[in-house]
Parts: sequence; structure tokens; C-alpha cells
Amino acid sequence: MKDAWFHKRGPSEGTGYGVKNAKGWAVTAVFLVLVALVAMSAFYVPELLHTSPFFTLLVVLGAAIVLLVAFVAIIMTHSDG
Repeated sequence: MKDAWFHKRGPSEGTGYGVKNAKGWAVTAVFLVLVALVAMSAFYVPELLHTSPFFTLLVVLGAAIVLLVAFVAIIMTHSDG
């Protein structure tokens, strides 16, 4: 994979994965925006839809976990390490 979005860092670069190109930055930016929207929905949804704050919090936490797992899966499948 020559054009992987993320790359595994070497010993001199630290641990984990680094963003390699513009596609990787775009995926990261979309992930951060989605997480911010999900977090904001925890506040606004109970007011707008008159749902239980606790139930809304559980749904929001579930959505955040799904987004995190999806992001890690994208990193693992589009990395060169």
C-alpha cells in the first residue's frame, strides 16, 4: 500500500499511527466533527424531543463508541504498518 492514509510510526517518532496524507487528515477531521456533533446532541436532543436525559446519554455514549470503533477500523485497514 503505497498511498496509505496512515502510517505506523517508527521508534524515533513515538508510538501508534501518524496521519500520512490529505485523505488521512480528511478522515480524522470528519471523525472529530462527528464526535463533536454526537456530544452536542446529548444536550440538545432532550430539550428538542423531550426525551429522558439518561436514555439520551446512553444512546450518545453508544454512538460515540461506534464512531470510535469505526475510526480505529479505518486506521487499521488504511495503514501501511
